[in-house]
Amino acid sequence: MKHQLIMMGLTLALTACGGGGDEMGEGAPLQAQGLDLAYAVNTFDHTISSFTANGATGALSAVGPALPTGSGPAAVGVHPAGRFVYVANFGGDSVSAYSVAINDGALTPVGEFAAGDGPRSVTVSRDGRFVYVANDLSDDVSTYAINAATGALNAVGLAVATGTNPRSVVVDPQTRFAWVANLLSDSVSAYTINALTGALSPIGVPVAAGDGPTALGIDPTGRFAYVVNTNDDTVVSYAIDAVTGALSPLGAPVATGDAPAAVRVHPGGHWLYVANRLSDDVSVYAIDPVSGQLSAVGVPVTAGDGPQSMGVSPDGRFAYVANATSDDVSSYAIDAGSGALIAVGPPAPAGDGPVGIDATNTSLLLQ
Repeated sequence: MKHQLIMMGLTLALTACGGGGDEMGEGAPLQAQGLDLAYAVNTFDHTISSFTANGATGALSAVGPALPTGSGPAAVGVHPAGRFVYVANFGGDSVSAYSVAINDGALTPVGEFAAGDGPRSVTVSRDGRFVYVANDLSDDVSTYAINAATGALNAVGLAVATGTNPRSVVVDPQTRFAWVANLLSDSVSAYTINALTGALSPIGVPVAAGDGPTALGIDPTGRFAYVVNTNDDTVVSYAIDAVTGALSPLGAPVATGDAPAAVRVHPGGHWLYVANRLSDDVSVYAIDPVSGQLSAVGVPVTAGDGPQSMGVSPDGRFAYVANATSDDVSSYAIDAGSGALIAVGPPAPAGDGPVGIDATNTSLLLQ
């Protein structure tokens, strides 16, 4: 039954993963020279693939064989310091944790930790202290405290209710608020975060989204949120109340490609990327720095078959797209002036059904 549900999930859209990567503003110093890394989870062979990226071009190369995860991995999130990697296992009702080797980015299993029913999205708070997991089938979010030495997870209280079929969970840059996109409720739930424990408390009632919200992105200033709606092919922009965390819609929805499945905000906060699962491409938008509203940049860029998730390198130079149907990862260089994506070489082979991806750099381990 779970395998059937995983298949159904692929026909709708999996989260962008809510990654936990550090976000840097444009104009900030680039990270110290290190090794660019990407991790993709493969839902049908229950593995995670590790890649190193060419520092000049962004082209990916595999790091050893793929490692086992739990059953049906659906999303991956990297610790903001690059020390740990977390995988939400949709079929196994669990979260797998791994430590990251500083020399080559290789993963070492830390353990597997119980989650709710059908975990679909995982994100790490920007302060590196907490992990949040959206459980698609039990309609709730699990909270964990991270053991700073080992990366192991300790559950924080009981899971907190969401809307119906939560598909994505994200946290603001200051670890004050969290938001969840609810696929079948057509809504976004908001929560405050307890600064000591990481526990979530609901903020008012969920705000309306489009038809089938499936992924969320937050700009690095914490002022704007973006939600892609897989059934009506739109992205909706919101202003974030700096005091309460409540969302307010900004203008009309903006068109995407066919069946948007993932969204990423560039670390500099100037551009937004949407992976469109059925049109096999990526839409690029400029973000107005004052209003937060979107405007399209050129035409969508070709991806592989069934692009399901996106990752962006911490320095904002490269983007990666996990293509669930063609079993590979597309690499792109990001134009520093326009945010446009420039394809880099052929896609890198992944496992069977890569549906989640995130990126980091080994230099973050030294900070």
